[in-house]
Amino acid sequence: MSTSNSAGNSNKAEEWREGATAVAQTGDGWRRLVPRRQDGVEARSEGGERVQLRRRRPARGGVRGWLDRKLGRSVFIQVELDARGAFFWGLINGIDTLETIEGRMRERFGFEREASREATLRFALLLARRGLIGLG
Repeated sequence: MSTSNSAGNSNKAEEWREGATAVAQTGDGWRRLVPRRQDGVEARSEGGERVQLRRRRPARGGVRGWLDRKLGRSVFIQVELDARGAFFWGLINGIDTLETIEGRMRERFGFEREASREATLRFALLLARRGLIGLG
């Protein structure tokens, strides 16, 4: 599962470290989390296997907000999902837990159990950090 951020400001090493820390801290509690798509997220299919997600970026204040407006910086966050990420996104229904989604991902793509669990949690945390899903 992977994403690419069209804004180009993604620090993948940092996200990976944060995900690893979160995996270590959650124990088995992550299994009961139910991902929900956030309001205002637009999903557009690109050729069946890829999905582009887009949401309006919250307005920033101060100097950063002023610079954004003056320089015409994008007011949207856009994320492109590969085939695995698109499948994951399609499984988010506000009912199924991450454990259920992880099982379906493992079944579809033939992942090993531990690697699948870790990747599922990290990916869910990445989407949540970007404001695309909520975890509850």
